[in-house]
Amino acid sequence: MADHDPPSDRESARTFRWSLRTLLLVVVPLCIALAYGAGEFRRVSRAVAARNLMMSKAAMSPRAPLADGVLRFRSGAVADADLAAFVPAFNGGLPDGLGTIRVLDLNGSPVSEEAIGRFRVAVPECEVRR
Repeated sequence: MADHDPPSDRESARTFRWSLRTLLLVVVPLCIALAYGAGEFRRVSRAVAARNLMMSKAAMSPRAPLADGVLRFRSGAVADADLAAFVPAFNGGLPDGLGTIRVLDLNGSPVSEEAIGRFRVAVPECEVRR
């Protein structure tokens, strides 16, 4: 058997410095990437949760076709400003495949007569039901 000399302190220190440098060059960027990825994941998941919450409170799902041209508001919480914001959708701004809206059922929403009158002037072909 060949005799092996034990590593000197100098070689040991050099190996330790090399391994520490390699460890820092690999671990630090990995930690930064993981922290950034976690932040992005949290941001995206919050945006998706907010979108899902908004869609659950919306009048209808944008993917569902209109049944007989009647748009029924589920929650009955439509305000005057909301009714004014829907005017472009009733004037041909709906996505393809949703059909046309002939009847707007407010489901007991507290919309003023003035807002309903303005809506009827802007969209005369649509009937408004309380």
